[in-house]
Amino acid sequence: MTIDLSAAIDAACDSDAGVPAGRALLRFANAAHHLEPSELARARADLERAVGPVGLDEASATVAVFNGLVRVADGTGIEVDAGVLADSADFRAELGVDGFAGAENTTTTPVAVPRSSVSDLFA
Repeated sequence: MTIDLSAAIDAACDSDAGVPAGRALLRFANAAHHLEPSELARARADLERAVGPVGLDEASATVAVFNGLVRVADGTGIEVDAGVLADSADFRAELGVDGFAGAENTTTTPVAVPRSSVSDLFA
């Protein structure tokens, strides 16, 4: 399966992003972010048809958690770890993440460190 990152940065993208029910998930995430009531209601109904009520609950929780985490990180000025900064440079550039206001919190210089597992990123 190929993941289409363009779907993450273009609200008008009609890609499924390479994931099951991707179109419905992206429409819901965008509608939840923009909080336009009629669009959110349509996106919620479409997503529930695609993934069921439990899937809708999980998607809603995921959107809420990510929104909260970003606000806490930006508000407190949390920096990205130097190793994570180096390992994520390619997709941060592709997504334009470094252009977000929260990116100003990171003053660490990226350090490329060979990683053998995900847990090594946080060592």
